Amino acid sequence: MINDAVINGVYELWLVDDDVIVGPGVLDRMRQAHADVVYGNFLTSCNWGGHPDLWPQVWMTHPYGFRGHPLHLEKLRSEQDLELEVKGGGACTLLRGRALRQARYAPLLEGLRSAGGMWCGEDRTFAMYCEVHEITQLAVVGQPIMHLHECDDLTEQQEKAVREYVGL
Repeated sequence: MINDAVINGVYELWLVDDDVIVGPGVLDRMRQAHADVVYGNFLTSCNWGGHPDLWPQVWMTHPYGFRGHPLHLEKLRSEQDLELEVKGGGACTLLRGRALRQARYAPLLEGLRSAGGMWCGEDRTFAMYCEVHEITQLAVVGQPIMHLHECDDLTEQQEKAVREYVGL
């Protein structure tokens, strides 16, 4: 998809997972960020390491780590409109500039193929490529984005809650 976009002269490519609901104005806000890779950050429910908390859909270290400044994770969980530099993301991504022209969703380091786990996957491979090539990745925090993780069919009440959350 990225190669086709470049060949066809596309200047931006917005990738959103099919289980992510994006509210009005999110793409405009992402476009305001000054980076070649911009992630729409949102909290998602995951049970990593036995912690059923909500976690940001972006990370600071590989694989899916948040080491660094202790307030960074707190800021990523904030509802404030913020921009934070991150080292990866994936479910709501705006690509442009060098990220669109040069980056590729392809194995970056052959040795990681056998590592398994969180090192595998196109979003992590892409994030590492950006890091190695010094392509800035920013997360836009505090936007109406919702992840319907493991939710095949919404009840009428759930659908109403989703519409209300994203402002529709």
